[in-house]
Amino acid sequence: MKKVTKVFLVVGVIAIAAGAVMAGIGLAANGGNGFSVYWDKGFKVSEDLKLVTMDKTEFEAFKDIDIDVTGKVNLVENKTDKFEVEYSLYATDDKVVCEVKDSKLVVKINDEINFLNFDLGFINDDDDLPYVTVYYPAGSEFDSINIDTSAGGFFSEDKVKAKLLFVDVSAGGINIENYEGAFEADCSAGGIEVRNCDLTDMNVDLSAGGIEMHNSKINGGKLEVSAGGVEGHGIELLSDIDIDCSAGGVELELTNGDDMGYRIDSSVGSIIIDGDKFKDEVNLNEDADIMVSIDCSAGSVEISYQK
Repeated sequence: MKKVTKVFLVVGVIAIAAGAVMAGIGLAANGGNGFSVYWDKGFKVSEDLKLVTMDKTEFEAFKDIDIDVTGKVNLVENKTDKFEVEYSLYATDDKVVCEVKDSKLVVKINDEINFLNFDLGFINDDDDLPYVTVYYPAGSEFDSINIDTSAGGFFSEDKVKAKLLFVDVSAGGINIENYEGAFEADCSAGGIEVRNCDLTDMNVDLSAGGIEMHNSKINGGKLEVSAGGVEGHGIELLSDIDIDCSAGGVELELTNGDDMGYRIDSSVGSIIIDGDKFKDEVNLNEDADIMVSIDCSAGSVEISYQK
Protein backbone atom coordinates (compact mmCIF):
# COMPACT_ATOMS: atom_id res chain seq x y z
CA MET A 1 0.00 0.00 0.00
CA LYS A 2 1.43 3.39 -0.97
CA LYS A 3 2.14 5.78 1.88
CA VAL A 4 0.01 8.54 0.38
CA THR A 5 -2.93 6.14 0.32
CA LYS A 6 -2.31 5.25 3.94
CA VAL A 7 -2.28 8.92 4.89
CA PHE A 8 -5.71 9.41 3.32
CA LEU A 9 -6.97 6.31 5.15
CA VAL A 10 -5.81 7.72 8.47
CA VAL A 11 -7.52 11.04 7.71
CA GLY A 12 -10.73 9.14 6.94
CA VAL A 13 -10.52 7.24 10.21
CA ILE A 14 -10.06 10.49 12.13
CA ALA A 15 -13.21 11.84 10.45
CA ILE A 16 -15.14 8.75 11.50
CA ALA A 17 -13.93 9.18 15.07
CA ALA A 18 -15.05 12.82 15.03
CA GLY A 19 -18.51 11.72 13.90
CA ALA A 20 -18.69 9.24 16.79
CA VAL A 21 -17.81 12.03 19.21
CA MET A 22 -20.60 14.23 17.82
CA ALA A 23 -23.05 11.35 18.20
CA GLY A 24 -21.99 11.00 21.83
CA ILE A 25 -22.58 14.70 22.40
CA GLY A 26 -26.09 14.30 20.99
CA LEU A 27 -26.88 11.42 23.33
CA ALA A 28 -25.50 13.34 26.29
CA ALA A 29 -27.64 16.34 25.41
CA ASN A 30 -30.67 14.08 25.68
CA GLY A 31 -29.69 13.04 29.17
CA GLY A 32 -28.47 9.67 27.96
CA ASN A 33 -32.03 8.53 27.37
CA GLY A 34 -31.58 8.01 23.65
CA PHE A 35 -34.40 7.53 21.18
CA SER A 36 -35.95 4.97 18.85
CA VAL A 37 -36.37 5.20 15.10
CA TYR A 38 -38.64 2.96 13.06
CA TRP A 39 -39.75 3.07 9.48
CA ASP A 40 -42.89 2.03 7.70
CA LYS A 41 -43.46 4.24 4.65
CA GLY A 42 -41.12 6.86 6.08
CA PHE A 43 -38.97 7.36 9.17
CA LYS A 44 -40.64 8.03 12.51
CA VAL A 45 -39.36 8.56 16.03
CA SER A 46 -41.05 6.60 18.80
CA GLU A 47 -40.75 6.61 22.55
CA ASP A 48 -43.12 3.75 23.25
CA LEU A 49 -41.64 0.62 21.66
CA LYS A 50 -42.28 -1.95 24.34
CA LEU A 51 -40.11 -4.72 25.72
CA VAL A 52 -41.39 -8.21 24.99
CA THR A 53 -40.08 -10.67 27.59
CA MET A 54 -39.92 -14.42 28.09
CA ASP A 55 -38.83 -15.97 31.37
CA LYS A 56 -36.32 -18.81 31.40
CA THR A 57 -37.98 -21.53 29.31
CA GLU A 58 -36.84 -25.07 28.50
CA PHE A 59 -36.45 -26.23 24.88
CA GLU A 60 -35.50 -29.50 23.26
CA ALA A 61 -31.79 -30.01 22.61
CA PHE A 62 -30.25 -28.17 19.66
CA LYS A 63 -26.94 -28.36 17.75
CA ASP A 64 -27.13 -25.00 15.96
CA ILE A 65 -27.89 -21.49 17.20
CA ASP A 66 -29.14 -18.65 14.98
CA ILE A 67 -29.95 -15.34 16.71
CA ASP A 68 -30.85 -12.11 14.88
CA VAL A 69 -31.97 -9.36 17.26
CA THR A 70 -31.23 -5.86 18.51
CA GLY A 71 -29.72 -6.33 21.95
CA LYS A 72 -27.08 -8.16 23.96
CA VAL A 73 -26.67 -11.91 23.39
CA ASN A 74 -25.27 -14.17 26.12
CA LEU A 75 -24.27 -17.83 26.12
CA VAL A 76 -24.27 -19.30 29.63
CA GLU A 77 -23.45 -22.79 30.87
CA ASN A 78 -26.50 -24.09 32.72
CA LYS A 79 -26.39 -25.55 36.21
CA THR A 80 -28.69 -28.31 34.99
CA ASP A 81 -28.75 -30.58 31.91
CA LYS A 82 -31.45 -28.44 30.26
CA PHE A 83 -31.37 -26.21 27.18
CA GLU A 84 -33.14 -22.99 28.14
CA VAL A 85 -33.70 -19.48 26.77
CA GLU A 86 -34.87 -16.16 28.18
CA TYR A 87 -35.15 -12.75 26.55
CA SER A 88 -36.30 -9.16 26.85
CA LEU A 89 -36.45 -7.49 23.42
CA TYR A 90 -37.94 -4.40 21.83
CA ALA A 91 -40.80 -5.06 19.44
CA THR A 92 -43.92 -3.32 18.18
CA ASP A 93 -45.97 -6.39 19.03
CA ASP A 94 -45.48 -9.88 20.46
CA LYS A 95 -43.66 -10.99 17.32
CA VAL A 96 -40.48 -12.43 18.75
CA VAL A 97 -39.81 -15.86 17.24
CA CYS A 98 -38.09 -18.31 19.60
CA GLU A 99 -38.22 -21.93 18.53
CA VAL A 100 -36.21 -25.09 17.93
CA LYS A 101 -36.67 -26.71 14.55
CA ASP A 102 -34.49 -29.41 12.99
CA SER A 103 -32.10 -29.17 15.96
CA LYS A 104 -31.59 -25.42 15.41
CA LEU A 105 -32.51 -22.71 17.92
CA VAL A 106 -33.83 -19.61 16.15
CA VAL A 107 -34.44 -16.31 17.94
CA LYS A 108 -35.49 -13.32 15.84
CA ILE A 109 -37.94 -10.43 15.65
CA ASN A 110 -40.47 -11.18 12.93
CA ASP A 111 -41.92 -7.70 12.53
CA GLU A 112 -43.02 -5.77 9.44
CA ILE A 113 -41.93 -2.50 11.02
CA ASN A 114 -38.16 -2.20 11.15
CA PHE A 115 -36.53 -0.14 13.85
CA LEU A 116 -33.29 0.99 15.41
CA ASN A 117 -33.21 1.62 19.12
CA PHE A 118 -30.62 4.09 20.39
CA ASP A 119 -31.55 3.69 24.06
CA LEU A 120 -29.27 0.72 24.54
CA GLY A 121 -27.22 1.59 27.58
CA PHE A 122 -24.36 3.48 25.93
CA ILE A 123 -24.78 5.94 28.78
CA ASN A 124 -27.39 4.23 30.94
CA ASP A 125 -26.74 1.13 33.05
CA ASP A 126 -25.95 -2.08 31.20
CA ASP A 127 -28.92 -3.72 32.92
CA ASP A 128 -31.23 -1.61 30.74
CA LEU A 129 -30.11 -3.39 27.57
CA PRO A 130 -32.52 -5.70 25.76
CA TYR A 131 -31.04 -9.19 25.69
CA VAL A 132 -31.23 -12.86 24.79
CA THR A 133 -29.62 -15.44 27.06
CA VAL A 134 -29.13 -19.03 25.94
CA TYR A 135 -28.40 -21.65 28.62
CA TYR A 136 -26.74 -24.92 27.58
CA PRO A 137 -25.65 -28.03 29.55
CA ALA A 138 -21.97 -28.39 30.47
CA GLY A 139 -19.99 -30.21 27.79
CA SER A 140 -22.25 -29.09 24.93
CA GLU A 141 -20.75 -29.06 21.43
CA PHE A 142 -22.47 -27.11 18.65
CA ASP A 143 -22.16 -27.34 14.90
CA SER A 144 -22.65 -23.61 14.34
CA ILE A 145 -23.38 -20.50 16.38
CA ASN A 146 -24.53 -17.53 14.31
CA ILE A 147 -25.14 -14.21 16.11
CA ASP A 148 -26.37 -11.06 14.34
CA THR A 149 -27.13 -8.11 16.60
CA SER A 150 -27.56 -4.49 15.57
CA ALA A 151 -26.49 -3.14 18.96
CA GLY A 152 -25.62 -4.64 22.30
CA GLY A 153 -22.84 -7.13 21.71
CA PHE A 154 -22.09 -10.81 22.30
CA PHE A 155 -20.77 -12.36 25.52
CA SER A 156 -19.74 -15.96 26.20
CA GLU A 157 -17.48 -16.70 29.18
CA ASP A 158 -18.26 -20.35 30.02
CA LYS A 159 -16.68 -23.30 28.24
CA VAL A 160 -18.29 -24.01 24.89
CA LYS A 161 -17.23 -25.77 21.69
CA ALA A 162 -18.46 -25.29 18.11
CA LYS A 163 -17.27 -25.92 14.59
CA LEU A 164 -17.87 -22.23 13.85
CA LEU A 165 -18.84 -19.18 15.88
CA PHE A 166 -19.79 -16.23 13.67
CA VAL A 167 -20.69 -12.87 15.21
CA ASP A 168 -21.96 -9.80 13.31
CA VAL A 169 -22.30 -6.75 15.55
CA SER A 170 -23.08 -3.23 14.31
CA ALA A 171 -22.43 -1.50 17.65
CA GLY A 172 -21.27 -3.33 20.76
CA GLY A 173 -18.48 -5.44 22.16
CA ILE A 174 -17.65 -9.10 21.62
CA ASN A 175 -16.26 -11.05 24.57
CA ILE A 176 -15.47 -14.76 24.30
CA GLU A 177 -13.71 -16.92 26.89
CA ASN A 178 -12.99 -20.66 27.13
CA TYR A 179 -14.24 -21.17 23.57
CA GLU A 180 -12.92 -23.90 21.27
CA GLY A 181 -13.46 -23.81 17.50
CA ALA A 182 -13.30 -21.45 14.53
CA PHE A 183 -14.16 -17.81 15.21
CA GLU A 184 -15.26 -15.17 12.70
CA ALA A 185 -16.47 -11.65 13.49
CA ASP A 186 -17.67 -8.60 11.56
CA CYS A 187 -17.91 -5.64 13.90
CA SER A 188 -18.62 -2.03 12.88
CA ALA A 189 -18.00 -0.36 16.24
CA GLY A 190 -16.90 -2.08 19.42
CA GLY A 191 -13.97 -3.96 20.90
CA ILE A 192 -13.25 -7.69 20.75
CA GLU A 193 -11.77 -9.60 23.68
CA VAL A 194 -10.60 -13.23 23.53
CA ARG A 195 -9.45 -15.12 26.64
CA ASN A 196 -8.36 -18.73 27.25
CA CYS A 197 -9.57 -19.86 23.83
CA ASP A 198 -8.39 -22.54 21.40
CA LEU A 199 -9.22 -21.10 17.99
CA THR A 200 -8.91 -23.42 15.01
CA ASP A 201 -9.19 -20.30 12.83
CA MET A 202 -9.65 -16.58 13.56
CA ASN A 203 -10.94 -14.08 11.00
CA VAL A 204 -12.00 -10.62 12.15
CA ASP A 205 -13.08 -7.47 10.30
CA LEU A 206 -13.33 -4.58 12.78
CA SER A 207 -14.10 -1.02 11.66
CA ALA A 208 -13.64 0.85 14.94
CA GLY A 209 -12.36 -0.69 18.17
CA GLY A 210 -9.45 -2.75 19.41
CA ILE A 211 -8.76 -6.49 19.62
CA GLU A 212 -7.41 -7.98 22.87
CA MET A 213 -6.27 -11.60 23.11
CA HIS A 214 -5.08 -13.37 26.27
CA ASN A 215 -3.65 -16.85 26.93
CA SER A 216 -5.03 -18.41 23.76
CA LYS A 217 -4.02 -20.73 20.94
CA ILE A 218 -4.67 -19.38 17.44
CA ASN A 219 -4.35 -21.65 14.42
CA GLY A 220 -3.87 -18.77 11.98
CA GLY A 221 -6.21 -16.31 10.36
CA LYS A 222 -6.62 -12.68 9.37
CA LEU A 223 -7.31 -9.62 11.54
CA GLU A 224 -8.35 -6.37 9.85
CA VAL A 225 -8.79 -3.26 12.00
CA SER A 226 -9.55 0.17 10.52
CA ALA A 227 -9.32 2.21 13.72
CA GLY A 228 -7.94 0.49 16.79
CA GLY A 229 -5.01 -1.61 17.89
CA VAL A 230 -4.32 -5.33 18.28
CA GLU A 231 -2.94 -6.60 21.59
CA GLY A 232 -2.09 -10.17 22.52
CA HIS A 233 -0.51 -11.68 25.65
CA GLY A 234 0.44 -15.33 26.11
CA ILE A 235 -0.48 -16.20 22.51
CA GLU A 236 0.57 -19.47 20.86
CA LEU A 237 0.42 -19.22 17.07
CA LEU A 238 0.01 -22.54 15.27
CA SER A 239 -0.20 -21.23 11.70
CA ASP A 240 0.22 -18.07 9.59
CA ILE A 241 -1.52 -14.90 10.74
CA ASP A 242 -2.09 -11.67 8.82
CA ILE A 243 -2.78 -8.42 10.73
CA ASP A 244 -3.78 -5.20 8.95
CA CYS A 245 -4.21 -2.01 11.03
CA SER A 246 -4.98 1.32 9.37
CA ALA A 247 -4.75 3.36 12.57
CA GLY A 248 -3.53 1.68 15.73
CA GLY A 249 -0.54 -0.25 17.01
CA VAL A 250 0.15 -3.97 17.32
CA GLU A 251 1.58 -5.53 20.49
CA LEU A 252 2.07 -9.30 20.66
CA GLU A 253 3.58 -11.44 23.40
CA LEU A 254 4.16 -14.88 21.87
CA THR A 255 4.88 -18.16 23.64
CA ASN A 256 6.62 -19.58 20.55
CA GLY A 257 8.05 -16.47 18.88
CA ASP A 258 11.45 -18.04 18.18
CA ASP A 259 9.82 -20.29 15.57
CA MET A 260 8.28 -17.39 13.60
CA GLY A 261 9.07 -15.55 10.40
CA TYR A 262 8.08 -11.90 10.06
CA ARG A 263 6.95 -9.55 7.31
CA ILE A 264 6.18 -6.18 8.87
CA ASP A 265 5.48 -2.79 7.32
CA SER A 266 4.89 0.23 9.58
CA SER A 267 4.51 3.59 7.83
CA VAL A 268 4.27 5.74 10.97
CA GLY A 269 5.71 4.14 14.12
CA SER A 270 8.55 1.97 15.37
CA ILE A 271 9.10 -1.79 15.02
CA ILE A 272 10.57 -3.83 17.88
CA ILE A 273 11.04 -7.62 17.79
CA ASP A 274 12.35 -9.29 20.95
CA GLY A 275 14.03 -6.06 22.00
CA ASP A 276 15.66 -5.33 18.63
CA LYS A 277 14.61 -2.14 16.83
CA PHE A 278 14.04 -1.95 13.10
CA LYS A 279 13.10 0.67 10.56
CA ASP A 280 9.74 0.86 8.79
CA GLU A 281 10.01 -2.54 7.08
CA VAL A 282 11.10 -5.96 8.33
CA ASN A 283 11.59 -9.30 6.58
CA LEU A 284 12.95 -12.01 8.90
CA ASN A 285 13.12 -15.81 8.69
CA GLU A 286 10.93 -15.92 5.60
CA ASP A 287 11.49 -19.68 5.26
CA ALA A 288 9.88 -20.32 8.67
CA ASP A 289 6.88 -22.66 8.87
CA ILE A 290 4.78 -19.95 10.54
CA MET A 291 4.69 -16.38 9.19
CA VAL A 292 3.47 -13.28 11.01
CA SER A 293 2.51 -10.58 8.49
CA ILE A 294 1.66 -7.11 9.80
CA ASP A 295 0.75 -3.98 7.83
CA CYS A 296 0.42 -1.03 10.21
CA SER A 297 -0.33 2.33 8.58
CA ALA A 298 -0.19 4.51 11.70
CA GLY A 299 1.09 2.89 14.88
CA SER A 300 4.01 0.99 16.34
CA VAL A 301 4.60 -2.75 16.26
CA GLU A 302 6.15 -4.56 19.22
CA ILE A 303 6.61 -8.33 19.41
CA SER A 304 8.05 -10.01 22.50
CA TYR A 305 8.67 -13.62 23.50
CA GLN A 306 7.22 -14.97 26.71
CA LYS A 307 10.07 -16.12 28.93
